Amino acid sequence: DINKSFLRDVGNGIMLSSNEIDILNRYGIDYKSCMSVSELIFKIENYLNEIEDSVDLDELSIRLSEFNYYSNINK
Repeated sequence: DINKSFLRDVGNGIMLSSNEIDILNRYGIDYKSCMSVSELIFKIENYLNEIEDSVDLDELSIRLSEFNYYSNINK
C-alpha cells in the first residue's frame, strides 16, 4: 500500500510513515512521548544495543538520523 509510505508529522517535528510507526510499535518504542527526532533516535539506538539483529529498526534509525542532520544543518 503506497499510502503507508507517506510521511506525516506525528508531533514535535517527527515525521514518520505508517510503515515506520508499525516498526516502532512492534518493538514497543513509544515515539509519541519523544520531544524531538533526536530523542526518538536515542530510544531506537538504546533498543538496538540490547538486541542482536533488527534490520528494519536499524534502517529506520539511519533514515531518522539523516533527516535530523539535514533538517538541522545551518544554511
